[in-house]
Amino acid sequence: TRKLATERAQIQLEQTDREADYTLRALENQLRDGVYQLGIAQTQLDLAQTARRLAEERFEIARQSFILGALSTTELSIARQERDFAERSFVSALREVWLGKYRLDAIQ
Repeated sequence: TRKLATERAQIQLEQTDREADYTLRALENQLRDGVYQLGIAQTQLDLAQTARRLAEERFEIARQSFILGALSTTELSIARQERDFAERSFVSALREVWLGKYRLDAIQ
């Protein structure tokens, strides 16, 4: 019976080792995926920030042109809508970066 108990303990130890290895690999995969997703989100944020700046510049040019009478109300409105869309896209991209950082913190 002592030999049987030893064999059972050995089997349980091996099972525990396999489970620990599996858990470690899963954690490593989660971490790797999280870092990859955060990199993508940061790239999106950089692009959104550039688009936001360009849309703001375009709107300012359109506004000045409107004041000078060289642009219609419709064209000014379109520039404002594009600026507002770029702002919302930037905020959304910023949110994704923060969520990505939060997810990585939660893994650790």
